[in-house]
Amino acid sequence: MNRAMLSSEHGCMVVLRMLRQTAPELTNEFEHRRGVWYLARDMILIEHLFISPGHNYFGHHGQSAGEHPLLEVDQVECVAGQGLRGDRFFGFKENYQGQITLFSLEVFDALRAALQLPQAQPGATRRNVFTRGVDLNSLIGREFEIQGIRFAGACECSPCSWMNSALGPGAEAWLHGRGGLRARILSDGLLRRDRPAAS
Repeated sequence: MNRAMLSSEHGCMVVLRMLRQTAPELTNEFEHRRGVWYLARDMILIEHLFISPGHNYFGHHGQSAGEHPLLEVDQVECVAGQGLRGDRFFGFKENYQGQITLFSLEVFDALRAALQLPQAQPGATRRNVFTRGVDLNSLIGREFEIQGIRFAGACECSPCSWMNSALGPGAEAWLHGRGGLRARILSDGLLRRDRPAAS
């Protein structure tokens, strides 16, 4: 079972109040154990996992983009304090905020519709994990858990000018405040896609 855990009791109480008003049948999906709130329902889905051995945009300001391949995988090893094994940011530096990056597919779908970019693909963003069912901005400054692995939401994964060439004109501006989540990895484990990659 996928679990999303929020370390802020206040934040979870806000969610509970909203659910009581809009979907009261879901309020029994919350557990409170050892001072931590868990969302026990399978609400977070991981639909894509990506890693890359090298940087195409990071550190390339004023230069041409790199050509390192982006690999879509069915599972990836999360290593606490280090990152995703096999990814370009693995072991990058101590306490790095972007040991893993997450992006909402709901946001990506909205971007494609708003900017009329039907051919844009999630991998072009160079984010690691694509989710459905969670507001990633709500996890900034909180610890949370997916598939038994603990993370700490650090900050927004702000878009850069490369988004305009990778996705399409206007992508960088549209993604401000919606660029995804940078997080630290707090425990080891295998993160898996909820839907197998197409062969």
